Amino acid sequence: MLDEVADEVDASPAQTALAWLMHRDGVTAPIVGARTVEQLEENLGAAAIDLSEEQVDRLTEAKGGPYANL
Repeated sequence: MLDEVADEVDASPAQTALAWLMHRDGVTAPIVGARTVEQLEENLGAAAIDLSEEQVDRLTEAKGGPYANL
């Protein structure tokens, strides 16, 4: 699902995931780690991604988690 939405918005999966996080209630600032300038630039690109409400909902429904199968 993440790859599909990333393709729709012409962004990397990492950028799309960060953009989704910025749409979440209670998330004031995602904490990212970058080891290279290229990674930092990619992460910063998430701020320019405009996810639709439908895309945010699809990512939210697909998020799962470490305990999703319990």
